Amino acid sequence: DGESDMPDVSDVTGSNIVIFNMDTGVTIFDRNADEPVYLGFLPRLMTALVAFENIPDPDSRMVTITSEMLRLTPQVSSAGLSQGETLSVSDLIKCVLVGNSQEACVALAFEVAGNISGFLAMMNDKAEQLGAYDTRFSNVHGYYSPGDALSTVRDAAYIVRAFCEHEMLESWANLSYADLTVSGRTRRIYAR
Repeated sequence: DGESDMPDVSDVTGSNIVIFNMDTGVTIFDRNADEPVYLGFLPRLMTALVAFENIPDPDSRMVTITSEMLRLTPQVSSAGLSQGETLSVSDLIKCVLVGNSQEACVALAFEVAGNISGFLAMMNDKAEQLGAYDTRFSNVHGYYSPGDALSTVRDAAYIVRAFCEHEMLESWANLSYADLTVSGRTRRIYAR
């Protein structure tokens, strides 16, 4: 215990770093861990986490993609979801985690909260519950636009830790591809 358990961080480079014990929640090393950084993929992780925690039995809960969902999607992803297609919440989460699907993020927001603003409130509440006090989500998909919210690498570690507490989410996030059932037909998407 003590100093002998500390990893050698002499070669760690980067301007914003946190080395975080996922089991204990203890920060082992940090550098500028509380400086604001762009959120990147973090909104998609939080979208998947909030949807997963708020929809019982995501394998059997079906969602139909609407024109409004697609209209609110900045970029269509490799999942290529179209109006009228139906798929399970589990498959939508896989679209988010494997295919970086913005349209799936929007669909999950509508399914959970009925609209994007209500879902954003849930995401921000969840961030606060996790101790990610310097994070405010301004969209559900992570598409960058000027003035978007920022986070910190410390907050990101808290969110990733909560995400990984769900073994199913962690396993989906590690897939190199996923086979989805979209309107009764199999569609394969690949990690991007």
